[in-house]
Amino acid sequence: MGRDRIADAIVLDTWATAHHDLTESEKLDRKWGERQSVHGFEVKVSRADWLTELRDPEKAEAWARYCHYFWLVVADKTIVHDDLPDGWGSSSRTGLACARR
Repeated sequence: MGRDRIADAIVLDTWATAHHDLTESEKLDRKWGERQSVHGFEVKVSRADWLTELRDPEKAEAWARYCHYFWLVVADKTIVHDDLPDGWGSSSRTGLACARR
């Protein structure tokens, strides 16, 4: 039996998506400005909290698979070293590092 999975935040971005951000099938199937983006957020307040997350990747993937973008939000950018998963972006008070899923 599976465990319940909780996302810290899921946001529907209703701003039209830029044509270069669409997949090839989306470019063929619909007018390029019609797709909205779903953003998922995981919030971590310490390095230990982040390492716990990394030990259970299925936790975030339960939500990330439904998102166009998935973000790690941290209080301090030093929480993340070189261990940000592929396809994740990160956000802190000191800036953004973006990646597309």
